[in-house]
Amino acid sequence: MIYYCYRKPTAMQRIQFIVSRGATHHAQMTIPLKSIEAVVKKLTLRYDLNLSKDQKYKRKKEGQSVADLVIFFDITDQLYHLFILVTEGDSLASFTQSGYDKLSPINEPRIIFTERYELVRTTRKKSAMANKGRSHNDPETWTWRMTKAYYDSIKSYFEKAVIVHPKDPSQLAKGVYILERMAGLRGVRQQIGLLWAHTLTCWKHAYKAEMPHTLTLGFMRAVEHDAQSLAELMALHKQ
Repeated sequence: MIYYCYRKPTAMQRIQFIVSRGATHHAQMTIPLKSIEAVVKKLTLRYDLNLSKDQKYKRKKEGQSVADLVIFFDITDQLYHLFILVTEGDSLASFTQSGYDKLSPINEPRIIFTERYELVRTTRKKSAMANKGRSHNDPETWTWRMTKAYYDSIKSYFEKAVIVHPKDPSQLAKGVYILERMAGLRGVRQQIGLLWAHTLTCWKHAYKAEMPHTLTLGFMRAVEHDAQSLAELMALHKQ
């Protein structure tokens, strides 16, 4: 199937969901506006992306690979980011032939989203696995987290924002706004918690007072698409 997204959280959530459901190989590429139609057409034919859910289920039952394509259109940069995700199966060998969309095992390398987030496998605590409200109790699961470079850059930003606050309080307010707008996925939320705790420590050390800001994080609801077709994404191209 093909998923059409123009919001980062939607695309990240869909990739995480597909990998959690069994995708073992991936490829990703950045495509300019002028080439997107031709590339999507080629990938659709090569990976049978028009299969229905029932057809995909039947093929997997027969031991064949099935593929999904997540298309993220970055409205700001006016670029397409494509993520091909394929399950293990007898037909995998034909998918992994050499080419600009050559597939690699998940985690070799990791899936990177816009150079800021990476998809990682984590081990869940026994207490979390015992939660009967969950749809599965696998000991390992997938989530997104900030890359080390991006995490360190935000940490450094807040340290500086605390120092300059008396002269420029807008910097700290801007940082809080950035954190609150990040994708509300588990791994990212955990990192935000660590960043905010570090910021509070820096603030109290510098001013011996309460932080003038609070942090409010939302949770993501499940969303399959932001759009129903490539044409809807192309309508967002800047002339």
